[in-house]
Amino acid sequence: MTEKKSSRDDAVQEAITKALDAAAAATDAAHETEAVLLARSDAAKSMERVARRSGWMALAAGGASVAVLVLGGLLVLRSVADLREAGEVQAAAAAAFVERLAEMNGALDRLDLAIAGLEAENTALQESVSAQVAKLDAQLEQMLAKPDPSEEAVGLAEQIDKLRTDMIEALAETQMRLSERIAAPVAKPAPVIVHEAPAPVAVPKPAPKPAPKSKPRPAAAVQVPNPFKYP
Repeated sequence: MTEKKSSRDDAVQEAITKALDAAAAATDAAHETEAVLLARSDAAKSMERVARRSGWMALAAGGASVAVLVLGGLLVLRSVADLREAGEVQAAAAAAFVERLAEMNGALDRLDLAIAGLEAENTALQESVSAQVAKLDAQLEQMLAKPDPSEEAVGLAEQIDKLRTDMIEALAETQMRLSERIAAPVAKPAPVIVHEAPAPVAVPKPAPKPAPKSKPRPAAAVQVPNPFKYP
């Protein structure tokens, strides 16, 4: 009986030991499981914080992208408006330039017509003066061939002086008009003014020759001024 009782005690003791060992193992497993759960919880919290931070960063990046796109669109629209305005200004400037160029061409054409008229006027004046001078030279030669041409030569010299003065005034007026038309801007076609040629000088008729009583001494030739000499 004693042996059976001791063997039963040993079995109970062994079962208690095994139960204690199993409880200790279960406790260790529980601690390990709790540590694993805490680690998983910390990892989940970390991942949640990272995800939240990434979401805010993505939201900020998206907002910045939208702002950049809006600013870019505004700049493009402003650039297009500036280009359109610059194109309109250039078109207006080109139209004004073409208009001014046409006006300038018209003014040059009118100026050419005025200059041609003045040249024709000057040519006609020179021809008229040349004809008058040639006529006066012929009359002067006839008077100098006479025995006593002093009185007629004096009258002829006055007429030559008057013709010379008229010619100088006409030439000066022509040159002044030509200079004014070249210097001043031509707004309207200026009428061509033709100067009238100086009226032909009335040559006095030679007086009747008196009956010579004796052969008169020829008088000295009168110095007649050159009508083409400018003062």
